[in-house]
Amino acid sequence: MRIRLWWATPAAVMFLTMAVAPIATARADASSADDKAPPVTNRVNLEIQISGLGQQGAKIEVKPAHPDCKFNVVGITIPKGDRGDVVKITPFAVNATTTNPDRDCSFEITVTEAGQKPKTFRRGLRLTAPAAQGAEAPISTLRCYLPATTLAAKDTAKTRR
Repeated sequence: MRIRLWWATPAAVMFLTMAVAPIATARADASSADDKAPPVTNRVNLEIQISGLGQQGAKIEVKPAHPDCKFNVVGITIPKGDRGDVVKITPFAVNATTTNPDRDCSFEITVTEAGQKPKTFRRGLRLTAPAAQGAEAPISTLRCYLPATTLAAKDTAKTRR
């Protein structure tokens, strides 16, 4: 009896898989359609400080770091000249919108110095839900303290021991 039923177990597993898989897929599609959160928009004031920039200046680009967060890409140029220890960029605002249920919005900040590889930083912020329907967009502030590319560059020269 055991020898004849060796084929029954794989056949039963295959039958159950074919019967249950369409039901599970239909439930997943229905739940994903219901999980869409209404978009949340905030005015985000970005305050960026960069330490250790060289005298050649730099270019800074701020863009969304994930697809649920949307705002216009911002580009800033820091001119050549004498720099102090910390460069404070004039604060600027973006209207960030997210459809993420957690209301998270990530910002990708790329610092590019002349003669150096671009250095990318990612910073996140949870947007505030509006107090009432049709109310003015809340204002959030994101402060970013970043090291410059010249400080973060790896020294490739071998040291003598």
